[in-house]
Amino acid sequence: MSTFNELIDFTRSTTGTYLDSVVYGDELVTNGTFDSNVDGWTGVNANLSANNGGMLIADNGSFSVAYQAVSTVIGKTYIIYVDAIDVPQLLTFNFGQGQAAPTGSNAYFDGTGEIINNLTVVGSFQHIFTAVATTTYISFGTNSINAITIDNVSVKEITGGQVSAGTPLLRTAAINEPRLEYDASGNPLGLLIEEARTNGLLRSELIGSTSWANNAVLISQNATTAPDGSNTATSLISTDAFGEHWTQQAGTNTAATETFSVYAKPNGFNYLYLRTNLGGSWSTGYASFNVATGEVGVVGSAIDSTTITYAGNGWYRCSMTFDDRNGLVAQFHAKPADTASSSSTGDGVNGLYIWGAQVETGSFPTSYIPTSGSAVTRNRDLVSVPVERFGYNTAQCS
Repeated sequence: MSTFNELIDFTRSTTGTYLDSVVYGDELVTNGTFDSNVDGWTGVNANLSANNGGMLIADNGSFSVAYQAVSTVIGKTYIIYVDAIDVPQLLTFNFGQGQAAPTGSNAYFDGTGEIINNLTVVGSFQHIFTAVATTTYISFGTNSINAITIDNVSVKEITGGQVSAGTPLLRTAAINEPRLEYDASGNPLGLLIEEARTNGLLRSELIGSTSWANNAVLISQNATTAPDGSNTATSLISTDAFGEHWTQQAGTNTAATETFSVYAKPNGFNYLYLRTNLGGSWSTGYASFNVATGEVGVVGSAIDSTTITYAGNGWYRCSMTFDDRNGLVAQFHAKPADTASSSSTGDGVNGLYIWGAQVETGSFPTSYIPTSGSAVTRNRDLVSVPVERFGYNTAQCS
């Protein structure tokens, strides 16, 4: 039986994202739940103890950490998970590869070490990495005088992609790598073939940061796990005043059909409200989405179409398509109710998580294209099936 790559010629000169269905290998961390003790963990300038089902890391010197070494295979992909359950001060969550265990001043690692996140909020966090060494050190620590508590530390290999009924994960395919996509339920959708598209929004994962303007919202970067398994989703909280609560970015005016899209999930509020300035008017360019139930709400008369698609782990990708009238602004609101009005009352506590903002020229959303400081283009997928690779009788077919 021929394999996919033996039958199909495939090229794409850029990377591309797709929703995969994955499975995970065995747990590599020893005692990541701290049910009764902290066996398996080593403290550097820190006192470690089991505390209410977690591990308490109490600072007794500068650069205090708890760490553990796990065995990894070079080139394999792994996912790290941790619950931060008590973070009165800074919690540093990082890992190091191909170096000695942390001691003294290098307790946070250097060289090949990487700070995954500086956490200041309680929550669950993940990070995906590819091993470059056979030993990887997982480290959690603080440089404050306060103690921090963590729980449910896990490191597992991502052992399989494209499997039925696996866990949904947004992955990035390398240049010239085909994307065999699945839906969030693990059902195969087949080979993803797309035209070239450009995401014109800058810093698509640092929503509310540089390149964005904010109004009456509280923004927290790296607040929870995003659809790609990284801890890069933004918390968008509406303040307690009645009015418009938004983050926005101006796009490039094209006088063409445009599509906005973004991933969202509830964080106290259930409604994502997308809005754009069509030729100077805001009154008809909006759409509301219930990201708890997966339903489209009220839609302005200038919007051509909307979509809402489940992406797993509570995330929905929402989009609206419209004719750009030379006034393109991508605006994102977190709202407590499904209303046509752009104004609502917040409370300074509730809102949404959002991630992966995109504006592209076209009448439908295509796969997510990450950006940082400039617009990014994903080039088209090219697929061919050479007839000489199939066994057939040329005389009978002539």
